Amino acid sequence: QFVLASDNVTFVLVVNVTFSFETCLQRLCYWSSVVRSTIKRDTKTFGSKKHQTDGLSVLLVASHTDSPPYRKARCHSDMLQLAEELQQLFSPALDFVQGPSGPFFCP
Repeated sequence: QFVLASDNVTFVLVVNVTFSFETCLQRLCYWSSVVRSTIKRDTKTFGSKKHQTDGLSVLLVASHTDSPPYRKARCHSDMLQLAEELQQLFSPALDFVQGPSGPFFCP
């Protein structure tokens, strides 16, 4: 009973992007699994067909994007790859929200 009404919420996953790609992916996978575990019904009910519903909304937030380690070592393509891998692993049960600047919100 993590979230009783998980259909009516947007989950926010924040990741410190100054860590390695593998660490970021590992942490996002862990928390995406926690979010997916809130689903009480069969994940086959999610999808784009008429009899299916949208997945749970998940917003990805990248933190520490203004730090010198990020500016030196990381690039936007890493975040795109992270989002793509998450989408492959957790779609259609989780619907990763696309913002105007891509799959991650960067404050």
